Amino acid sequence: MAEGSPKLDELDDEDDIENFEVPSSKPEEFRPRPNPSQPINPVTPVTPVKICAHELAKEFCLPTGIAEEFIKSTETLARRYWLIDNSASMTSQDGHRYMNDSDGGGHRMDRSTRWDELKDTLHFVGRMAIKLQAWTEFRLINKPPNHSGYIRLGLGENDEVDLLMKFLETIPLGHTPLCTCLKNLENDIKRHAEQVKDLEGKYICVVISTDGEPTDVAQSKWQETVVQIFINLLHKLANGVKTHILIRPCTDVDNIVKFWNDIDKNLDASSKGFDEFSLDVSALFSLKNQYSN
Repeated sequence: MAEGSPKLDELDDEDDIENFEVPSSKPEEFRPRPNPSQPINPVTPVTPVKICAHELAKEFCLPTGIAEEFIKSTETLARRYWLIDNSASMTSQDGHRYMNDSDGGGHRMDRSTRWDELKDTLHFVGRMAIKLQAWTEFRLINKPPNHSGYIRLGLGENDEVDLLMKFLETIPLGHTPLCTCLKNLENDIKRHAEQVKDLEGKYICVVISTDGEPTDVAQSKWQETVVQIFINLLHKLANGVKTHILIRPCTDVDNIVKFWNDIDKNLDASSKGFDEFSLDVSALFSLKNQYSN
C-alpha cells in the first residue's frame, strides 16, 4: 500500500469516492458478446460522452462536486475491471443495504446478504459507466449457469442496461478461485494494453470485490501467489499504462480482514522502486449515506 494509506480495518466507508469501475452477462437469448481475451478493435475507441455535472448529480442523487469527480475520472481512467466474488459465502446475512423510508422522508439501513449489498454497488457503478461511456468490465469468479460470467459496459451500445440487469440476476455459487481469476485477468490486461492505443498516458483500475481468501491454491501459497500477481500487474504495461488496484471487502470477518492486510504488508515490502505501485484496501463505493448504492 502506498505510504500513509489506511489499513482495511482503519478505513471510513466514505473513502475513495472518486474512482469507479465495472464485468458481463450473456444469457442465450442475447447476441454473442466478445470473449474477454479477444482483441479489442483499436480503430473504434470509445470516447467518453460529455455530461453536465448538474445533470449527472440529479440523475444519481449526488452532490454536484462528487458528480464532477466522476466526470473527471474518465479523463485519467482508461479501463475499469471488476473481479467479483460470487461464491456461495456471499449469501451470508451480514450485509447492509440502504433503503428509502416508506414515507420518502429519509433512508434506513436494512440487513441483507453480502451479495445483495454488492449488487446495489454494481448497479450504481454499471449505470454510471453506461451514462459516462466509461469502459468497464465486470467478471464473476464463478461462471453461473446460462451466463458468460462477465459483461462490458460503457461502449455506447443500446443493450447495456439489459446486460447489466441480467448480470445482476445471477445467483452466488461455488468456491473462491481468486488466484486463477487474477492470473487470467493479468494476462488479458497485458494483451489489451498492447492492442488499444488510447491507454497511453492513462491508467487502469482493477477492483477486487471479495469476502474471502483464495481456495484454488494450497493455503501455504495464498500470500505468495496473490502478492506475485499484484506485483506483475503493477509493472508498467505496454504503452506506459499504470495499474491501480483496489480491494473492496464484502465482510469484516477478522480472518479475512487479516488476510488482506497481510497481503498489503507483503506487497509493500516487495514493491520497492515500482513507480506504478498503488494498492488501496478500501470499501470503494460502499458509502454509508444516501449517495451509495
